This record gives sequence, C-alpha cells and structure tokens, in this order.
Amino acid sequence: MIAWQTTRNTYEAAALASLDIALRAVKMTHYKSGAEYTDWNLARTSSVDPARQGRAFITGVLRRDFNNGTLQGELATQPLHPYLIALRTMHNRSRLLDAQKGKSMRLVEAAPGSYLLEHGSSAMPTEATLTTADQDLALALIGVGHALLTLTHNGTAHVYTLARYALAPELTPHAPRADAQLNMTALRSNALFPARRWEPFAIAVHALHCLRELRKHQQSAGWITVAHKTYLDKGAAFRADAPGHTLAKVQQRLGLRIA
Repeated sequence: MIAWQTTRNTYEAAALASLDIALRAVKMTHYKSGAEYTDWNLARTSSVDPARQGRAFITGVLRRDFNNGTLQGELATQPLHPYLIALRTMHNRSRLLDAQKGKSMRLVEAAPGSYLLEHGSSAMPTEATLTTADQDLALALIGVGHALLTLTHNGTAHVYTLARYALAPELTPHAPRADAQLNMTALRSNALFPARRWEPFAIAVHALHCLRELRKHQQSAGWITVAHKTYLDKGAAFRADAPGHTLAKVQQRLGLRIA
C-alpha cells in the first residue's frame, strides 16, 4: 500500500514541508518529450509539534480542504491556518517575480493580518520605510501587511523598499499598526523558532526557507525534512533614542535601512 501522495508543484511541496511534512524528490522523464522533471512524494502526516497539542497535519486532508482554492473543512473556518499562510507566501513570491518585470502590485487583505500581492496599483504610504535586498525577508513582511513601495536593482540584486508599519486590518482600522522592526529583530536574534513558529511572519519565513532547501536537494534520494533557519548574527537591541551612529551600526548588522 502506498503511504504517500505526490505533487509536481514545488510551491505546494514547500508549503507542506513548512508544516513538518517529509518529502522525497523523484526524478521523472516525460514519456513523449523526454523532458526531465521532479515529482515530490509527500509523507502522509507531519511530525507532531507540542505547540499544536500533539496534533499532526494530515497531508491528504490539507490538500482536499484547499480544494483548488474553494476552501472547505478546517481551512474554510481558519483563515490564518498555517497551510493557508504558507500558500499565500508562495503566491506572493510569484507576484513579486512579476513586480521584478515591471508590473504594478497592490496589497489585498486575505484575512486579518494576512495579505496577498495582486496586480494593480493603490495609494502608497509616505511614512517611515525600510530597505532590504533580502527577498525572503521582504516577502515575509509583505505577507503581514507591509506595503511594497518601490523595487529597484543595484546592479547586483533587487532592492525592496517597504512600509515600516503594516496596514491596519480592515475590520479594526484604528488598531495599532505592527512595526516591522520587531519581527526583523526577532528573526535575526533567533527568537522566532520554535517559540513563535506558528505566527504568520514565522510561517512565511520558514516556507520560503523550505522552498530554497527543496530546490537545493532535488537530487537527494531520501526523505527530506527541513529544519528552521538560524542566524549566526544574534541581532541587536537599542534604545528608541539611540544616537545616529549606534542606529547605523545596527542597520548594517541587520542588512537593512530604516528611515
């Protein structure tokens, strides 16, 4: 009896891998064209995370409930379900690639605190910004509501300028707006995993890490589980009234600029 399912969609595979579902790459050859491609075998269930009260994710149930975007079951009643956050992150990555080709993008709220990049334009905030060349960081921040303001290329890499403060949820427009600096500091100081791993920002970070790891291990013959990314740089804390030279050093260490 076969104990796994299969997908050819690496984005879907990465989203499932971010839930601690093991995968195995299988090289295939198209019977007509002879072109090679990769299928991903998917384990039936995830490992058990204590933070989920000992409940495993069941691969077949997740894929059934996604239902090609017509959500049902748990996914229909939990708009911030980790699988939905991971899939939205993959969607945003695809849209960001479109933005790199010059297409305009706007943020659309998919659920309170969770956002999708979509084609189109909207009014841009003119307040504090941050700049980073880290695509995964930019995507994780976009997913929790930090608008993409500009996208440029410095001759080596794309550079993303984002709003430092997230959009307010539509249902609570006067709620305090999240400061990107808090999530970035937690990421660089290794404070997200495992304590906060089921928060939307952390789910996005891990899903994108899984995508990169799967692509690196497409030649592996065994089952793969992806550990959380850790940073050698433990981050830095500083006072709100820190002098300019201190802030400059912190920004250099974190690889970004705060305006």
